[in-house]
Amino acid sequence: METKKLLNAILDSSMHPIIHYNACRNGAGEIVDFEYGFVNEIARELLISRWVPLPIEGKRLLTYFPEVKNSALTKAFRRVIKTGKAEEIEYLHHAAVGSEHWYLISIVKHDDGITCTLQDVSKLKSTLFELDHKNRKYHRLFEQSMEPVFVMDEHYMVVDSNNVFDRMFGDLCDEQIDRLFCNEEDWQFVSAKLKKKRLLKEFEADLKSRRGKKVEALINISPVFDEGSETYEYLGVVRDLSARKQADREIMMAEKLSMTGKIARTIAHEVRNPLTNLSLALEQLKDEVGEGVEDADLYFDIIDRNAKRIGALISDLLNSSKPKALILKSGNMNEVLEHVANLVADRMRLQDIKLNMQLKSPLPEYEMDAEQLHTAFLNIIVNAMEAVAEKRGVIFIKTRKFKKHLEVIVEDNGKGIPAEELQEMFEPYFTRKREGTGLGLTTVQNIIRSHDGKIRVESKVGIGTKFIVSFPLR
Repeated sequence: METKKLLNAILDSSMHPIIHYNACRNGAGEIVDFEYGFVNEIARELLISRWVPLPIEGKRLLTYFPEVKNSALTKAFRRVIKTGKAEEIEYLHHAAVGSEHWYLISIVKHDDGITCTLQDVSKLKSTLFELDHKNRKYHRLFEQSMEPVFVMDEHYMVVDSNNVFDRMFGDLCDEQIDRLFCNEEDWQFVSAKLKKKRLLKEFEADLKSRRGKKVEALINISPVFDEGSETYEYLGVVRDLSARKQADREIMMAEKLSMTGKIARTIAHEVRNPLTNLSLALEQLKDEVGEGVEDADLYFDIIDRNAKRIGALISDLLNSSKPKALILKSGNMNEVLEHVANLVADRMRLQDIKLNMQLKSPLPEYEMDAEQLHTAFLNIIVNAMEAVAEKRGVIFIKTRKFKKHLEVIVEDNGKGIPAEELQEMFEPYFTRKREGTGLGLTTVQNIIRSHDGKIRVESKVGIGTKFIVSFPLR
């Protein structure tokens, strides 16, 4: 008796509610309810708050808590009695109207019953709920960011990335971030910065998209430390500058063309007048010099030919730099390209170059100056013919409707263009040809822009070059 009193006193002094239940069985031996056996003081207060009258011992669980009849709690009680294996279960207890408590209940078998120890984990659950809410909130911000965002560990391994990043660069989780950089020098600079300062601000680099295309980007990387831990991660934000850079280049090119036009008009005025006088003087000289003068016709021909060449160069310069006056008519882009293909067909046969036409049909009609576009595409295709090898050359001409644009693609398998020259392709007077003036592609760009179009070039040395011309559909 004294031992029992001592045990009860010890249990009553516990800071946690402790309750012993005896199993109530029917005639078939099935457990149908649970009877209160021992209840310590703190558990007694808890049960009284749910209007379980004193004395509690001997009363049945389902009489006062019918809602737990087929709950996870009573199922756990039955399992522990049946198997003898202790279990833990979380249970939400409604102490009063508007009052809720979460308990972690440890269940242990004793004879044909169980002893339950209840630990109030309401504050822990509330804290976990708040943390989960904040995590979901921050994760939404992470996922809904309009910029590509990634997280990497201290060894530069990607551990997480948002949807924008994945769409642009692919899923790089568990891969090194260095594979994203086009240039090894850029990555070496980034890794050195992170190693020294663990911070990278406003660094511009060329990155590789998931399709292998170059993305001009601005990168910021900052460390994220775990409290109480020496480990840390990096949060990286990438801003795609490609569109802005392209717009800057187009503005710069427009300014260069404008300046070139002013220079061209000045040169034309200053050169054409004395050139005209030179031509008139030459005709006069031809009349006055007799036929007996040795090699006179030879020198006259040299002067005349070079004067005409200077005149032609000035005309080309003026035509390449001034905006084109267009005579717009609704037309079909496929017909324009078929006409140009017919113009170069004989030359292609002579050089044994294959032409592969992939013209999408039907194409939307487009307001165009067909003659001007003939000139532009002829120039592009002739450049492609000069870039490919005889008997092995292949040129593809493709059309398609892409989103809200009409696209023309001219692609060859020629020698390609070095990356450092791609940015200068449309500069006036830039040429790699011995006899070229460097105004052909400037004229092409001028014609395309006059049609509100855009032109860009992609090339790899030894593989080939691709011209993509895009016209907006209205």
